[in-house]
Amino acid sequence: MKNLVLALSAAVLFSGTALADQVVVHKDVNFSDINFSSKDSIVQLHARLAAAADEVCADSKAATGAPYFDDCRQKAMKQAIADVSEKLSKRLAAAQ
Repeated sequence: MKNLVLALSAAVLFSGTALADQVVVHKDVNFSDINFSSKDSIVQLHARLAAAADEVCADSKAATGAPYFDDCRQKAMKQAIADVSEKLSKRLAAAQ
């Protein structure tokens, strides 16, 4: 099954937090039904990743306000897109 785990260290958002105190929040995003040749499906995947990023970063919004939430969400989306790309690259390489 194709799944992506969005992970973001909440400690990154709070300067001065010790590395040992980091809290990592994960959210699984299933994309087994995504047809990567369809633009609409890609838009749907992006929406799923955005919703997961919102969930992963929700605590940063409640604890620190919108600027940290926006930063958290941006970092989560960037990482998620990179993770999807890496997973697809590995699958293509394995198929050859």
